[in-house]
Amino acid sequence: MPLEVRELLRALNVTARPATRKLLGRIQTALQRRRIAEFNRVLQFARKIQSKSDTHVLTTGHVIAGVILWQLEKSALTRENLERVVIEMVATDNEIEQALHYLKDDLEIIKEEHGLLSLNALTLFPS
Repeated sequence: MPLEVRELLRALNVTARPATRKLLGRIQTALQRRRIAEFNRVLQFARKIQSKSDTHVLTTGHVIAGVILWQLEKSALTRENLERVVIEMVATDNEIEQALHYLKDDLEIIKEEHGLLSLNALTLFPS
């Protein structure tokens, strides 16, 4: 069991059986693995945008665009919902607007239909 589980339970004044602590440790490990996988996906998208930008250095704009694509990979979203999620994570309104403009108008990676933004997978991953 990771030490963090034991410390967290102690801080919350929760008494748990050893098997329960072990289960909580496995859950914590699984959640950490998922977060690492999600981080890697954001980084993959950011690197893809970087390569399309012909720059050698990853910028905050690339990362914000990566977060946007990662969110849209999960499901199509209205602009308002997408902005809300991305603002909570990393960016300001202006940064999101710049990234959306670049992804939608310059690279055509995002399409908008019936008020929903979604990935244009054929442009993002051409055959």
